[in-house]
Amino acid sequence: MSKKYKFLEATGLHFVTATTVGWVDLFTRKPNRDILVDCLKWCQENKELHICAYVIMTNHLHMVAYTDGIPPGLACNFVQHGIELPCSANYSIPNFPNYRLGTGQPVCDSSIVYVSSGEVPPPPVQGVRVWPNPASVNVTVSLPVPLPQPATWSLCDALGRQVARAVLSAGQREVEVGLAGVPPGLFFWQVSIEGRQVGSGKLVISNH
Repeated sequence: MSKKYKFLEATGLHFVTATTVGWVDLFTRKPNRDILVDCLKWCQENKELHICAYVIMTNHLHMVAYTDGIPPGLACNFVQHGIELPCSANYSIPNFPNYRLGTGQPVCDSSIVYVSSGEVPPPPVQGVRVWPNPASVNVTVSLPVPLPQPATWSLCDALGRQVARAVLSAGQREVEVGLAGVPPGLFFWQVSIEGRQVGSGKLVISNH
C-alpha cells in the first residue's frame, strides 16, 4: 500500500486500493487469494474493520470499508512487502467472482459462508499438435504426453459457437476428429480438463 497517501478522517466510508509489488499477477492463484481473504477476515475480527464491498483483481485489491474511529489503513495494517506468498502466478487469468468474507461482523455479505477448498488448477499442456492445418475432412489432435485425467478438445468459430468436439480418455495421446458440416474459415480450438483450459490454438478449414 502506498506510503504517500494517508487517511486523514477516522470516520466515514473509504475506498481503499492495495497493489502487489511490481504489479505481479499473484492473485490469479487461489492459494494466494486465500491468504489475502484470511488477512481481511482477521482485520474484521480483531481490528474493527467493516467491509461493505470489495473485489480481488489479478494484482490488486479494491475495497469500500469503514472502522469504528480507526482509519482503514491502520486497521488493516497494510505495509509494503508485508506478506510473502508461497507461489507465483503461472496460469492464465481465470474468471472468478468477488470473494466474500462471511464473518460475524456487520458487513454487507455477512450471511454468506466462505469455503476454501485448496484446489489447484491443472498446469498448461505444452506442445499440443492439431494437424493438418489447414484441414478439410479430418483433423488429428496429438498430446505430447498422456494426461492422468480425461481432456476435451473443442473447436469454435469466431462467435464462440462450438462446431466440433472430441474427448481424450485418461492416458490417450491422440484422437481423430471429423469436420463434416464445418464450413471453411478460421476457427479456434482449446483443450480443457474439468472445464479449465490448458491449451489453445487456431485452425484453418479449407473447402471439403
